[in-house]
Amino acid sequence: MQKKSRTVPLRSIVGACLGVVLALPSVVQAHGDWGHMHVTGWAIEHLPEGELREFFSEPEVFNAALYGATYPDAGYWVDTPATREYAEYSHWEPFIEDFIQLIRAEHPPESWDLEDRKLVAFMMGCGAHGLQDEIFDSTFLEQVAERDGGDQNQADGGTDFFLITDGHQRFLPTRYLPMDVLLRLYEGLPEEISEEAVLIGVNTQDSIYLNDGPGLDLARALEPDARLQIPWTSTHYLDPGVPGSLVAEIHPTVAHLEALWERVHGRWDPNDVVVYSYPEEGRRLRSVQPGTVDSWVTMILGQGIEIDTATGGLYAGPELSDGLGTVVPAQFVGTRWGHPTPRLVRFRPTEPLDYRNEYTATLEAGARLIDGRETERRSVVSFETGCSPDASGCVEP
Repeated sequence: MQKKSRTVPLRSIVGACLGVVLALPSVVQAHGDWGHMHVTGWAIEHLPEGELREFFSEPEVFNAALYGATYPDAGYWVDTPATREYAEYSHWEPFIEDFIQLIRAEHPPESWDLEDRKLVAFMMGCGAHGLQDEIFDSTFLEQVAERDGGDQNQADGGTDFFLITDGHQRFLPTRYLPMDVLLRLYEGLPEEISEEAVLIGVNTQDSIYLNDGPGLDLARALEPDARLQIPWTSTHYLDPGVPGSLVAEIHPTVAHLEALWERVHGRWDPNDVVVYSYPEEGRRLRSVQPGTVDSWVTMILGQGIEIDTATGGLYAGPELSDGLGTVVPAQFVGTRWGHPTPRLVRFRPTEPLDYRNEYTATLEAGARLIDGRETERRSVVSFETGCSPDASGCVEP
C-alpha cells in the first residue's frame, strides 16, 4: 500500500503578507519540509565524533543533505501523475536501497571527491525524510488525533508554521539536485519521469515554500488559525517526551543516518536492524491503557524489512536466560500506511499493562531486510511502565 497523499488548499493570502494573491492548490506532506530540514540538520549536529560527523563538516555536503531532506515532497506540489509518482517513490526504502547500490557500484567510498560526497549526503537526506515521515505519521499524528481531533493536513502544515513563528528556523539550503542519477533511479516506474517533471515540482516547492520570502510569510499568515485548530500540537510538537515530535525524531534520525553510512560502506550488519525505540532509554511508557498511542512501543530500524517476514511479541517481565516473560496480547504492525518494507514496527497492546512493571518487546529472528539478507537473532527492547496515579512514594524519572 502506498502512502496516502493529502491535499491542503493553502488559502489565498492577500497583498500585505505576500505581495501578491496566492491560491495554492498544493500539498504539504508529513511532516512539513521546514521540519524535515531542521530535524535532519539537528540530527547531523548531534552526531558523535567520528567519520560521519567529519563527512558532514564540509558545508556543501551538509547543504546537500538538507536539500535532500526536502526533496521527496517536491513532486506533491504539482498534481500530475508523473510528479506524484516520483514523490511517492522517493519516500520509501526501495528508492533508498537502489540509491545505495548505485553509489556502491559507481562511486566507491575509497575514491570519493566532493561531488561524490554531495551525492551520498543527498541520498542520506532523502532517507532521513522518509524515516521521519514514517515516525511522525505512525506515532505523533495519532497523538494529534487523540488530543486535538486534528488530521494529517492540519498537523503537517501546522508543525511547520509553529516552527517558523516560534523562532526556530535556522537552515535554508540552496538547491543541489543530482538529476542524472534521479532519472536513472526512476526508470521502470509506472509513469515515465522526465527532467521536466522533476523540475516543475522542485521549482514550485522552492518558489512558493522553501525560501526566506513568500515561504516564511506564508507560514506566518497561516499559523494563527493552525494554533487555534490544534492547540495541544502547538505546545508539544517539540516535546522530547512525546514520540514522533520533531525533537523526539532527532536521535532516531541520528541512528538511521549512522545505519545509512554503514550500508553505503558495505559494513551493515542485519542483526543490528533495530537502531532506536520509543519509549527511549530513561523514559517510561506513557500509558498502560490499550487503545491509545501512549501505550505503544515502537522500534526504529536502520533498514527496511519485509513486514510479511517479520514477527514479534510483547512480554511482561525482563528477558530471561531461558526465554521471554509472560505474553502480553498485542498487535504487531508496521507503518501507518501499510508499506511492505517499513523502517519501523509497532507493538500495540490490546489489554491493560501493569503499572511499574518491566516489559520487553521482541522482533524475532528471520526478518528479511530489503537487501535480501535475514536477521539471525532476535532484537529485544526493554522498558518500564509508569506509576499508578494514586501511588504514593513513586517517583517518575
